Amino acid sequence: MHPNLPIDHLLDEYLQGSLSKDVLKNQAASLSEEALEQEIELHRAAQLFLQKAPVMFQVNQLHEQFLKENRQEEKPPVTKIRSLVKWITVAASIIVLAGIFYWQFPPTDSNALYSAIYQPYQTPVYRSGNTISPLASLYGAKKYRELLSLYEKNSTPDNQEKLLAGLSYASLEEWNQAAHAFQSILDANKNNEAPVFQDEAEFYGGLAYLKTGALDKSLALFSSIRADAQHLYHQQVTAAQLSRLEELLRK
Repeated sequence: MHPNLPIDHLLDEYLQGSLSKDVLKNQAASLSEEALEQEIELHRAAQLFLQKAPVMFQVNQLHEQFLKENRQEEKPPVTKIRSLVKWITVAASIIVLAGIFYWQFPPTDSNALYSAIYQPYQTPVYRSGNTISPLASLYGAKKYRELLSLYEKNSTPDNQEKLLAGLSYASLEEWNQAAHAFQSILDANKNNEAPVFQDEAEFYGGLAYLKTGALDKSLALFSSIRADAQHLYHQQVTAAQLSRLEELLRK
């Protein structure tokens, strides 16, 4: 990517998912972490407004027309009935318009937070001669359904297999299953003196819980990550993001 792209273009690419958080930070090195978070949120809000504006305009026009007609002189009963039927139809149209908007552009608080925190999983680089597990091979090829079909037949998966399954569920937006897979790693590690894939399970588990609406569990995991300076994903979770998550919990 061109190093001199304007910040707006960089933010566009980041919010579209074509630019990682690390690359964005490098390209916007003149901004502090907090300033960059503010820029991201302002840009996301502007995008949402532009998406929402056409629907808002149509609803406002219908509302003004309704008020205008109801301010006119008293009408005969038949005309009033026809007017009522007309505005019932208009009201239904408004509901449909609103439904279309919220289907296409759902409330973005938790979704925006997910996008701000998310970082793609970096698959390990294997040296020649090392054996790659079937699940790792399928994950690298983005064959998530095949991976999960194989995983679900295994009654005793190890933590790496659980992690790859959780990431695959997340890629398919099956968030409850993803959260369960990541949580199973955390549960297994409680009795393990040398926890395996603990950091990954906490980070991606927090993201999955964010998507399922289990904000309390998400906050607990992200708070733990932020409090541990040695955590693999410590830099990915900011104090500002934790504050936003706490606000979502209070709503």
